[in-house]
Amino acid sequence: MFWFAGTDYNDNTIGMAPAAVNVSTREFRYEEFYIYDLTTKEKINATTKPSKWAPIGKGSPIELIVDYIFEHHPKTKDLKPRSDKQ
Repeated sequence: MFWFAGTDYNDNTIGMAPAAVNVSTREFRYEEFYIYDLTTKEKINATTKPSKWAPIGKGSPIELIVDYIFEHHPKTKDLKPRSDKQ
């Protein structure tokens, strides 16, 4: 599970979402999604229903995070997240 945050300075908001990753199928989904106003710190919108599973895009931030963890974390040495790196 990862937390993602993204800012849109054009409309003064920030979005935050915990995301689940299935490394076996190379898919992810957002578990929830929240949008806050950066000025007032008020919640503007929230979705608490998980999104559908989607493929992890090549070169995407999620792929970079997953690959980094598998390459550097000692507890993942026996797992194989990417077929093209075996």
